[in-house]
Amino acid sequence: MLEKLSQMAESMATGVSRRQFLGRLGRAALTVAAATGGLLALAAIAQAGRQPRLCVGGSPGCVGVLEGYPCSADDAFGKCAGAKGGRWTPTTICGCDTGSKR
Repeated sequence: MLEKLSQMAESMATGVSRRQFLGRLGRAALTVAAATGGLLALAAIAQAGRQPRLCVGGSPGCVGVLEGYPCSADDAFGKCAGAKGGRWTPTTICGCDTGSKR
């Protein structure tokens, strides 16, 4: 592997000065680093999914916190949850979802 890489570098360097060769090598390395960084950034965005919304109304324990934060209602603990479905907005009206069916 190292021998092939050495041969490739030698063939690229033939007929150009050392400064030109290092400049080309640097640009190639920068291109590879930028492409790798872009792919990693896109993967992180894709994994992040939908961001939690800020609860602006509803149950008193949920106002001013993000969806998914703990809350209590009627001596039961749960999580603040907004309405499901519909268009995504950065804020929502939340209720304390304790998971109990009444």
